Amino acid sequence: MIGGINYPWTVLDGKPNYGCDFGRNKWNSHAGVTTHLQDVRADFTEMARMGVEVARWFVFTDGRGGVEWNASGELVGVAEKFDDDMSAALEVASASKVRLCLVLVDFAWLDDPARRAALDSGAFTDRVLDPLLEKFGRSDAIHSFDVINEPDWVTEGLATDSKRGVWPIDQLRRFTGSVAGRIHQQSSALVTLGG
Repeated sequence: MIGGINYPWTVLDGKPNYGCDFGRNKWNSHAGVTTHLQDVRADFTEMARMGVEVARWFVFTDGRGGVEWNASGELVGVAEKFDDDMSAALEVASASKVRLCLVLVDFAWLDDPARRAALDSGAFTDRVLDPLLEKFGRSDAIHSFDVINEPDWVTEGLATDSKRGVWPIDQLRRFTGSVAGRIHQQSSALVTLGG
């Protein structure tokens, strides 16, 4: 039995760092892992002391951090400093022996039409997922990839908030299948779907 914990994002200066742990963000600033590495190390040291074996950590969340968008709203690729932050996170995980479940996107990603289009068109898998996997996919520090956090909040027939855009279940299946296929080509990590 593997003991796991949800470590969705770090806390920086007393505030949740949602969407900003990996790479530059939409505010053209950087609050990633490398900016407060000692705090992250301390968190993982404490998790290891408690017997945690896997920490579930959000990577690209809702698309505001870790990825770069151009002026017309098109997804360009991973953001500057992303590789530095991911390298540091994997080093911390390896040193502490607390492996990572990397959550690729949060359901809130679909709230924005341009971000949603990046998933539907394959831009996310081509320009973000593939470079991530090529550089880091074979790391022993990665236990698993969680394709999308709580997609039920944005899936037709399951979503309860009428103000939120919904995804047809077939589109969710296509996206999840495409991402899982690419992960399995370049990594021995497990693939999950948050729910």
